[in-house]
Amino acid sequence: MTYLLKMTNKKWMMVALLFTIGISTLTFFSEDVASASSESMVDTEVKFLLEPTLVLDEDGQLSSSFLETLDLTVNRQRRIDMQFMDTLEQDFNDQGWIHRIRQRNWQNNWQLTYRKRFPLAWPVTERSIQAALKTAENEGFTEEDWEFEIDWSYDSAVLSTSSTKTVDLPLGVRPGDLPDTSLARRLLIDNQPALVPVIDYDQLINQTLIHGPVYFDRYEFSVPELGGSNALRIEVLPIKTEDGQGIEYIVEASFVGENQELAATEKQRDYLFARLSTMDNLVVPKSGLRTSTILQRYKHTQNV
Repeated sequence: MTYLLKMTNKKWMMVALLFTIGISTLTFFSEDVASASSESMVDTEVKFLLEPTLVLDEDGQLSSSFLETLDLTVNRQRRIDMQFMDTLEQDFNDQGWIHRIRQRNWQNNWQLTYRKRFPLAWPVTERSIQAALKTAENEGFTEEDWEFEIDWSYDSAVLSTSSTKTVDLPLGVRPGDLPDTSLARRLLIDNQPALVPVIDYDQLINQTLIHGPVYFDRYEFSVPELGGSNALRIEVLPIKTEDGQGIEYIVEASFVGENQELAATEKQRDYLFARLSTMDNLVVPKSGLRTSTILQRYKHTQNV
């Protein structure tokens, strides 16, 4: 009897142990599934670089043959002037920070954007998005004070956290004009967000120079599959060649998946890629951030 009792106790201990392991495994699995299925609903801007020679006419405008081939009708065309502010050594850019000043020709203000970028593991998944959001959160960026957006290019992606301020154009300043160096520095200091975790921020701002100015034309199209009216944007940016002796074009097609799950944006991305691919070699098979190119090619501009 004693022997049987001992055996029974051992069995019960084993059952209890297996039960505990099973519950722990189930809990871990449930939490993992919950994490994977909890969509982040971050706005996602999908971008594809296009081959300029297949898109533009000799005047740098969208060609009729391009529009006809893709069955696109321009809803409206707008111009945006902009410049970036960084030190000659690009101290801010080296830390992932971007300072941009824009003037949209249909508005009577300057738009100051403070942006910090965080690399996103490729491919873009809910898990990689959550990891980037966690990194940003650990640095103090919150949705209360910053806007979050995924920039999803051909084969890379980044999480952008940004804060945008608007400043009315001073008297006598016309649309298209941008502030000179001293005014740009003062505007950035006066309007900076509460959280800008950069050592000696004000001191560095006062060493910044204008990188630019540049402009781009934005063409907008209605594409129901991408969200409807003015959903598709094609932007044409004339920029100095690498040797500084001429002008070349950067052409980018994009749309924004606003407040929707990743799967919905991915479906729209696949649709846009397929539609663009009806023209052979139209999509340039690489990613490229226009900001980096502008900072590099205009880094010696000194408009004081």
